Amino acid sequence: MVRLKKRLQLAEQGFSLFEVLIAILVTTIFISIAMQAMVFAAVFKVKAQEYAEATTWIQEDLENVKYQADNLQFPQTTLAVTVAVGVSPITGSAATSFPSSGKLQVGLDTTSYAFTRVANVLTLTPPLVLAQASEAAIIDITMCTASTKPDGLADSLRDKVTGSNQTSDSNYVDKALNSKFTNKSYLLRRTTTIANTSPYNVLQIKYEVSPGATFDSSKLIATFDTEVIPNVTFKCP
Repeated sequence: MVRLKKRLQLAEQGFSLFEVLIAILVTTIFISIAMQAMVFAAVFKVKAQEYAEATTWIQEDLENVKYQADNLQFPQTTLAVTVAVGVSPITGSAATSFPSSGKLQVGLDTTSYAFTRVANVLTLTPPLVLAQASEAAIIDITMCTASTKPDGLADSLRDKVTGSNQTSDSNYVDKALNSKFTNKSYLLRRTTTIANTSPYNVLQIKYEVSPGATFDSSKLIATFDTEVIPNVTFKCP
């Protein structure tokens, strides 16, 4: 009976102070780890949202660039009257948009004619080898054989995209944006560079997105590099 009473007394004593402290320590560590995991998960979620939104901004801007590349055309005018074989010079009402010299095609004639322009009068070399009806297109294809960057199709595309005549080899445009999730400010930078290969029809594009109203290359959220070639390039002879 004595032994039984001692066992009952020990069972009724509960946990010792040491055991309670160990339990509190284990619980504290578990809660700390769980809270840390929740904080990391929240940070990763924000980062993922930022990256997804930045990627969307880049894609939207690139779609506009591609649209401009698809619709870029050679400068052109039309014949005012029917012209016969061997005619040179010819007059085009909008020929003043042509350079002072270069290459052109007339109507369905696939010959690449060298030309010189004075006012709106184009002198061809050789003279026309195929008769053409009035309103036939006179297409300036000088950019197909550009020997300098400012004369190439890539520069023409960049001017179209930016809406102004760009003269530097490398050019960037910044666009301020706001997040629809956090309403924070971001900056999208599009840097365009003409590839250093004749006939200079490849436009290299680099996108960078950084937080804040001022561009900071040390805090980039997303970057993307690509190259765009105007579709009209494939119409070159």
